Amino acid sequence: MNTFEHSYAEQVVKIDLACQQENTEVLISLVHYVKGSLGNLGLARAAAYARQAETELRIGKFQRFSVFSAKLDYHKTQGLKALKARYD
Repeated sequence: MNTFEHSYAEQVVKIDLACQQENTEVLISLVHYVKGSLGNLGLARAAAYARQAETELRIGKFQRFSVFSAKLDYHKTQGLKALKARYD
């Protein structure tokens, strides 16, 4: 879990920068990576949010550049809280 949180923190900084620059190609790659990590941990809502964003990015319909990283982080945080509560 600690490894994920450290890696995720680095990725979300890169995602935020790509969103600020509206760099779709870089964002697709970053979101794809994070989506897999979220899914592997069982953070379904966050993974689904990333999956939807990846789809929108690939078809040119993504318009959430200004809010994406914050909302993704929100879903990740909520999922981790639930996961930690289940195993504490």
